[in-house]
Amino acid sequence: MRPTWLLVLALSTSCTSDIEALTPAQREAVAAYVNAEPPSPQRRIDARLGRYVRLLGYDLDRDRWVPGETMRVTWYWQVLAPPGDGWSLFTRIEDPASGRVLQQDGNGTLRWLYGPEHWRAGQFIRDVQELHLPDDWDGDSADLFLGMERDGARMPAAGATSEPDDRVLALTLPTPSTPSGVRLTRPLPSSIRETADPASFTRPPSSFGTGAISTSVSTFTTTFSERAIRSETRTYGSRIASS
Repeated sequence: MRPTWLLVLALSTSCTSDIEALTPAQREAVAAYVNAEPPSPQRRIDARLGRYVRLLGYDLDRDRWVPGETMRVTWYWQVLAPPGDGWSLFTRIEDPASGRVLQQDGNGTLRWLYGPEHWRAGQFIRDVQELHLPDDWDGDSADLFLGMERDGARMPAAGATSEPDDRVLALTLPTPSTPSGVRLTRPLPSSIRETADPASFTRPPSSFGTGAISTSVSTFTTTFSERAIRSETRTYGSRIASS
């Protein structure tokens, strides 16, 4: 691995005026995201943006994304040739069912300080993003798309995960509303929650006498099918108590 001080030196001697405008501390920060040695992503992708950049893969800190949580993802890029002036990365989070889109284009230190217009051939770029999923996200999953654009035009994308509109479908994550994956549309009344204790159902049905019927348990479960189709299933139970 190339020593950090060499990367700092290389950045400090760049002829790009924007890089020259960075402070020494900013140049050192950028050096943490630029390497001369190829990375080893947790999950590999082989997608190209034009003849300039390859998306090699990514690291991810989870396998599901609960609304309200912030996820850390690291994208790994290989620079084949300098993309040129004006190009910037974009990250879009999309609900495949509703079409809702969240833009996270400028998220991350690297994107603020050392975007693609500054990249040089032979560099490997570590692009770290902290992505927040809003509490009101109601889709079953989230698609993450990556690409590069300039003045409203996108750089052509190619590869197994590329899309016709010149972007790369980098990953798809399930987005359950709770870590357990249960999605409730409304909370249960407190009187029901207090009595819905499995430990209270120890007697078999034959041990209950006839008489007045009192509702002691009501369990409510709601499940959603994949993406567009969402059907709710409700299960209600009652027990006959002795009068």
